[in-house]
Parts: sequence; structure tokens; C-alpha cells
Amino acid sequence: MNRRLAICLPSLRRRRGAYHGARNGATHPTEVIEAPCDQGLSESEERYRRLFEASPDAIVLTDDRGVYLDVNTAAVQLFGVPRTQLIGMSADQLREDRGAESAERYRRYLEVGRDTGEFPFRRPDGTRCVAQYTVVRVGPNLHQSVLRDITAVREDEVRLRNSLNEKEVLLKEIHHRVKNNLQVIASMLRLQSDRIDDPQARELFLESQRRVRAMALIHERLYQAPDLARIDLAAYVRALVADLLRAYRVIARNVVVCSEIDVPAIDVDQAMALGLLLNELLTNSLRHAFLPGQPGTITITGFRDASRAIILTVADNGAGLPADLEPGISSTMGLQIIHALATQIGGTLRWQHSPGTTVTLLIPESTA
Repeated sequence: MNRRLAICLPSLRRRRGAYHGARNGATHPTEVIEAPCDQGLSESEERYRRLFEASPDAIVLTDDRGVYLDVNTAAVQLFGVPRTQLIGMSADQLREDRGAESAERYRRYLEVGRDTGEFPFRRPDGTRCVAQYTVVRVGPNLHQSVLRDITAVREDEVRLRNSLNEKEVLLKEIHHRVKNNLQVIASMLRLQSDRIDDPQARELFLESQRRVRAMALIHERLYQAPDLARIDLAAYVRALVADLLRAYRVIARNVVVCSEIDVPAIDVDQAMALGLLLNELLTNSLRHAFLPGQPGTITITGFRDASRAIILTVADNGAGLPADLEPGISSTMGLQIIHALATQIGGTLRWQHSPGTTVTLLIPESTA
């Protein structure tokens, strides 16, 4: 007897429990030993169902309208809704991100066939949760979404954000109080200088007052800035110049100070050293470069060069430094402070004596 084994191909059709092969328009009965197509399909469906149910992430199947066609156990646990009730519900009945933006996003998804995001929803007990999802089109009028509960993650983010906000408020308050304390010290130095008859001694007190004021300005800029770790150098220089011009308004009433700073924000330690250093350089120019009432110009520039180093320059068109003065080995307190601060931030100084005085500070990238 000739036997033919049925194979599962699209050209085969099942009838009355047996397979018949179509050949030359006629059908020929076959002896079916086993229906491997049915068996393979059943095993595939069973494997898919086991994976579907065993997934720790929620998996839901929806149609184009967003109606749930099938859900796994994790989805039931995620939404807190029984499976029999969940199937047939619309996603819009659970999600709380309904609106024009959500509708537009869903429209774009239907065009592309894939989307990732998150949405808020509320369980029947009133608990508000957040789910992260990835949805793909798996067939005509059929979409599969994989969902994960990220409520705890979002709550931790909120707590962390609130904690950071509290710390920022605290740091701002600290900077504000430090600034106030430094201003009190500066005022005390000023009051004390008024009781001193010796002009030279009185000037020493006033120089100390201005140095304290330069430090106070740093903390003032910090508690006003959105970034508590870095400071806008250009804004600081403008405030420092205005403060010094007020202090030397008698001898510097005809001096014009121009600043052009194109340097990204710098950290607090650098700002403190640079602030004091610029205070000394500008003070020297205002006090010694010009005669009382003499017109003059002081120019402050700052930029990053090709090697990413910061280059700051303070130049005046005044009388210049004395010919016999060596800034690097000078015993004057101001010049000693300038060199000490430059060393502190890893910078190097270059002095040009004529015409006028030009001081250039180079801070390498490794320290800038």
C-alpha cells in the first residue's frame, strides 16, 4: 500500500479531521499518522502563554481603540483590577494623562508603530501610581505593551529633589549669613579707621576693609545665583569694579574701567582667589597709576585660549610701575598677596611695565 505523509503547508486544508493534499485540481486522501502542524501550533501557544504569565512585567494586548484584549497576571497586580474586569476596559479608563498632548502622541504612535514613555494611573483603592511602558504594533488592530511599575522610583526622585532643594536653601542662607558677617567686619574696620589719625595706618585699615568686601561680594553672588557651586565671573567683576570705584571716587572720578569677560562660570575656590587677586590689581591701578583727577582707562579681559586655559588681563594706561620694582620679589603686601593667590590656583603671572602696566594671569586647563 502506498502511504503519503501529510505536511503542514499553506496549500493544505483540513477537512473532517484529516488532511487532503491538493494536486492538479484533484484531492487525494492521505493516511495521517499525526498532525504535526496542530501539535506545533499548540505547543507554541502553550510556550507563549507560559512566558506571558510568567513575565514579572505587566503585558497587555490592546486593539486600535486601546481596549484590553488580554492581560497577564502581572498586569492584574499592577492595576489592581481583576482580569475579568480588566479585559474589555479601555486604557483611557485607567490612565490619568488624557488630553490633547496624549492624543497627539498616540496618533504619532499609530503612524510609527512603536513608543516608549510613562503614564500615571490610579488603582481602585485610590493609590496613584506611575507605569513605564514600551508599546509595539504586533499585527493589524493589535498592539502589545510591556509595563513596569516605577512609582517607587518617581517617589524617590521627588524626595531627593525636595532634599536637594532644602540643602540649596540652607546653602543660600549660609552664604547670605557669611556675606552679612563679612560686611559687619568691613564696617568695623571702617569705623576703626575713622579713629586713626595716622593716614598711613588708616589706609591699611581701609585696604583690609576692601579685601573683606571683595570676599563678601563672592558670597553675595553665590546666594543670588541658581548654581551654588559656581559663580559668574563677568557679573562678579562688574560688581567688584563698581564697589572699588565708589571707594576711590575722589582720586578715580575720571578713570574709566572696561571689562570684557568671556569665561564660563568658575568654582567657589577659584572665585574667591580670583576675586581677591583682581581686587589687589584694580586697587593698585586706581591708587598708583593715575594722579588725582587724571583721566585714565583700566581694561579687564578674560577668555579661554586654544589650550582651554583661562587668561585674565588687567591693563591700565597710567604711569606704570617704577623701573626698579620687581613684582615677583617685592616686599609690599599687595604684591605678595597677588603672587600667593596666583600660586594657590595654579596660575602664572606676567608683568609688562610700559606703556602703563599690564598684568596677565594664565590658569592652565588642569586647574581652570
